[in-house]
Amino acid sequence: MRSQDEIAELAAKAGLQRNDAGKILIPGARSGGLQLAFDPSLKDPFTGFDECSRNLMTCVLAGREEDECVAHVPRCQSKTPWLGDPAGVGCCPESCIRRYFAEPSKKARKGLKPIVNHSECYPGIQEWNEAHQRQFR
Repeated sequence: MRSQDEIAELAAKAGLQRNDAGKILIPGARSGGLQLAFDPSLKDPFTGFDECSRNLMTCVLAGREEDECVAHVPRCQSKTPWLGDPAGVGCCPESCIRRYFAEPSKKARKGLKPIVNHSECYPGIQEWNEAHQRQFR
């Protein structure tokens, strides 16, 4: 799986432009004064959860069984894995692994739903959601 920095490097090699803030501009994705861009420096619980999910989905798309992919995904070792965990890019927290295997049957687990549809298992996401919900009350 590629890190955000590796994706940024590939985008540069492909000739994609950056804006003054260092964000990579997505060609053809401009409308009404808005420009879609990729920010390779963004690292937060959501980017970490996305990397965990992409790691699992890549494994499944390669033809391996979901249970096998989840059982063998690198386990995050820190409380802030999105900031560079020793287990590497795409690691998944033990809480997400436990949630997956807590489903009552393989049929219920089909599609990695207990992990990729329930981001609360990833550290920092629930706290972020709670903090931002208070802003909109």
